[in-house]
Amino acid sequence: MKNVFVITGAPGGGKTSIITELERRGFRCLPEESRLLIKELIEIDSPALPWRDILAFNKLLLDRQVKQYLAAKDGTWFLDRSFVDNIGYLKHSGVPVLEGISEAISKYRFSKEVFFTEPWKEIYATDSERKEPFSVASRLSEFMKEAYIESGYNVVSIPKLPVSKRVDFVLERIGHK
Repeated sequence: MKNVFVITGAPGGGKTSIITELERRGFRCLPEESRLLIKELIEIDSPALPWRDILAFNKLLLDRQVKQYLAAKDGTWFLDRSFVDNIGYLKHSGVPVLEGISEAISKYRFSKEVFFTEPWKEIYATDSERKEPFSVASRLSEFMKEAYIESGYNVVSIPKLPVSKRVDFVLERIGHK
C-alpha cells in the first residue's frame, strides 16, 4: 500500500530542508516539481514561467506532479508540495483553477494529514525560482492551507524548531519514531 505524506506550506518555510533531512534518515522522498520545472524553463527562457503565464506553467506542472505521484510505489513517501498547492497559487493570482487539478485531487489522494510549514520570516530567502517578497509568500500560504482544507485534508502545522526537531515532530505524528 502506498502512503504519501505531503510537506507543504509557505514558500521559504523550510519544506525542502525537512525533505532533505527525511532523505538523510533513509525515507523515500520526492522533490518539489515546481522548482525543478522553473529551473528548466529559465534555461530556455520560456514564456511559461509562472511570473509570465501562471496558467501555462500550471498545465505543465500538473502533468509532472501526477507522474511523480504515480512513480511512488508501495510504502511510505514524503512529497515536497503537491498539485493541491497549485490551487492556492492560482487563486492567489486571481486565475481560474484548471479543471485537471480538481480531477487529480479526486483521483490521487495523499495521506489525510498534510504537514504545513507556516511563514517564517527569519529563514525566508528569495532566489532564482522564488521571487516573491515575504509578505506575498505569507499571504500565499493562506491560500494553500485553504486549498488543502477544502480538498478534505487535515492540515498539521509543523512547529518552528531546528530541522531535526521538525522532522522528529513529523515522524512522531505518523508513528515512525
